[in-house]
Amino acid sequence: MPNIGLILLAAGSSSRLGRAKQLLDWKGESLLAHSLGQSSGLALSQRLVVYGARRLEIEPHLEQLEVPTTFNPDWRSGMGSSIKSGLKAILELQADLEGILFCLVDQPLISKQQFQSMLSVHQAHPLSIISASYNGTFGVPVIFPKGFFSALMALNEQAGAKKIIKKYQNQVILFPCPEAAFDIDTEADYSHLLSLS
Repeated sequence: MPNIGLILLAAGSSSRLGRAKQLLDWKGESLLAHSLGQSSGLALSQRLVVYGARRLEIEPHLEQLEVPTTFNPDWRSGMGSSIKSGLKAILELQADLEGILFCLVDQPLISKQQFQSMLSVHQAHPLSIISASYNGTFGVPVIFPKGFFSALMALNEQAGAKKIIKKYQNQVILFPCPEAAFDIDTEADYSHLLSLS
């Protein structure tokens, strides 16, 4: 298996929710723990959590997860800063990574099996970007091969991974993942999530 790392992006301020979405309880654990749990047991060489907002609230929970973390002091400037912060940190841990799976802490409906399927597609097409597709669009979770690491490091602070997926769309394989359409931004979203459990 190729050396693949996973970066869980969990640095946002949850401004519309008004509290730390990373720590919302679902099925007896935080979304942070749930998201990492969905990647446990997969053929990953390295995992890393990027955090930023609500640092003092979140750090005690990170200590319990027993995975490397990196604090992004520039989290306010946007998703691009967290992508770059995470990529730099994970490559310092393991420089020979051949690809990175980026995922978000607030997409709890994506299953371990879907991540495994994405990794299998990457194994078959190791030079392509593997991007989730849902509701007529695409985005995270996404696997970037190492050939795109420099483009990720050159991202504008405000820009997310979608900008690179669009730029190199002729090198993208779309992976159907309707569950990626659901994320948690508001109390209504969280109430809907609780209704599913």
